Amino acid sequence: MVHSGSRALGQVIRDHHLARAQPVEGRLRAIDAESDIGKEYLHDVFWARQFAAASRKAMAEETGKVLDANVEVQHQLGDDDRHRSQSCRA
Repeated sequence: MVHSGSRALGQVIRDHHLARAQPVEGRLRAIDAESDIGKEYLHDVFWARQFAAASRKAMAEETGKVLDANVEVQHQLGDDDRHRSQSCRA
């Protein structure tokens, strides 16, 4: 499993847009998704999610390269010619 978030961009995006949000019932702040501010927020969140996905993909690809270069697993021992020449029959 590979985990990577938006590398703190999510928190920055949240804080930036939350500062522009309107109070609801005097306590909570909200952004109308259909407003210009809401559309900007959703755009930025989508971008951060795409960034995080690309980061995870890059990390997985690099991990795969390291594993391919450093790990050799022989799982077909029954087909190995070295074993055929020895007495392995019951």
